[in-house]
Amino acid sequence: MAVSPVASAAEGVGVSAWDKKLHRNPYTVVQDILKKISDDANGKKNPSDGVKTASPIKHVIILIGENRGLDHTFGVYKPKGQGQTISNLLSKGIVNEDGSPGPNFAQAQQFAVAAQPSFYIGAPTIAKSPYGPTNVMPQPNTAGTPSAQSDTGAPFKTIAEASVETDIDPADLDLLTTGFSGLPTNSLDTRVPGAGTLAGPFPLQGQNLTDDDYTGDTTHRFYQDWQQGDCSVASVTKTNNGGCLNDLFPFVMATYSTTNKSMGNSMGFYNAQQEQAPILKMLAD
Repeated sequence: MAVSPVASAAEGVGVSAWDKKLHRNPYTVVQDILKKISDDANGKKNPSDGVKTASPIKHVIILIGENRGLDHTFGVYKPKGQGQTISNLLSKGIVNEDGSPGPNFAQAQQFAVAAQPSFYIGAPTIAKSPYGPTNVMPQPNTAGTPSAQSDTGAPFKTIAEASVETDIDPADLDLLTTGFSGLPTNSLDTRVPGAGTLAGPFPLQGQNLTDDDYTGDTTHRFYQDWQQGDCSVASVTKTNNGGCLNDLFPFVMATYSTTNKSMGNSMGFYNAQQEQAPILKMLAD
């Protein structure tokens, strides 16, 4: 079986334990995934096999990562197929290919909302104030991030302890012993470049933050998610037929609970063009 490094660190970006390992050729991994999907079918010939298409593509497989948005994984991604486009942080000019703020960074402006008498979905415009130098956006923190290794859960202290997880290749069990933050829980995630001054979407990359590291969790709650979208009929346009402004993500996470605060973690994104999320990028390509 061919092996190769899955990811290569860009300049100024930390190298993870995963990056340093030899891995099966990612193209072979993708082929295995597609074969597994085919093998799981009922064995009958698929009617689409006889359909002529403009490209060799005859099946579309949609992968949905639990509690992940498109921009979290594919915010910086360029489709490789002829005529293919994507609506993401990069294509909108919100960020540049290296993940830095782009010419249209203001399109991702986030807001705070003054106290309201009752639960709301579309926040009143008059009650909203933009985050900026004098009204700093809630920053990424270490909520839900393991500070150190543990005997009872990942990252484990030893490979022997990690072997309780049977759904991973034994050769990769060492990856279940790494990635802890070394920081107090619910504190500013100083591994994120610029943490403390971030004003919008930010890359989950840095000298002290690799794609092997645990990062802050985000809260998974229906009504809070609804508020974060900030949707209303008044905001509907031809290019935004859902009427969602998506401009209250850090605010809602910083205010909905007195104890569970994931702050600005939902604004973080991986950079597929810089070899992060390589298998998902390979499938997308």
